[in-house]
Amino acid sequence: MMPELVEHREGSVAAERWAEFRRLAAGRAKLWVRARGDRCFSVRGAWEDEGFFGRAREVAEIEADVKTVHFEAVEITASGISTSGPHGDVFARDARGRWQTDGVFGLGSFATIAEGPVFEVTRKAAYYGEVAYTLTIECSETSAQEERCTDGSTRRCSRCTGLWARPHAPGQNWAMGRMSGTGAGGGQVDCSVPCPPDLLTERLPALNWAVQGRTFVTADAADAAVYLDAGTCRGDRRLR
Repeated sequence: MMPELVEHREGSVAAERWAEFRRLAAGRAKLWVRARGDRCFSVRGAWEDEGFFGRAREVAEIEADVKTVHFEAVEITASGISTSGPHGDVFARDARGRWQTDGVFGLGSFATIAEGPVFEVTRKAAYYGEVAYTLTIECSETSAQEERCTDGSTRRCSRCTGLWARPHAPGQNWAMGRMSGTGAGGGQVDCSVPCPPDLLTERLPALNWAVQGRTFVTADAADAAVYLDAGTCRGDRRLR
């Protein structure tokens, strides 16, 4: 009924792409991140169950016997990249001149660098920017026929003549103008006989059942990426 549904790609393979990038980056303590239109920055950290967690843009300030290290916390997971902060570690110099931890601080500021999950993995990078959506099957075109009955009355027979797979996603709006047409029959008809069946409308419940509970994804261009080395990050033209 709708061969065009094959064009919609389900998103279950994103986990496989993330697993591939984790394999490529295994054992690394530093990754590089870049958002579209921005410069690269390094993230020093470690792999945990959900992803890579670390620090970026560390700056140390020393005043007398107090050292303050400012940094941003970065989370890199299969579903996106985010930063928070600024945070900081405070150190005090002891009697032997060694720095000892003297406190921590942090602000609740949070920023999202990549909201969509990983949609492509290359030898040295993973790209983010997928949009997840669901589908409903709706009638996009209707046709109505005005008919004259043999008993002198008139009737209107309407039916669906076209279908549309309508996407739905938070913050996204896909609109399609509905088309309709009305015509008039040339002769009289026996209106005791029902209007011709509306076959497409009858099949809408089954078509919607086929896509119910399934999530699809699309990615036209990358929003951000994470890299294995600085050179690949700086030289990536896809995010300019």
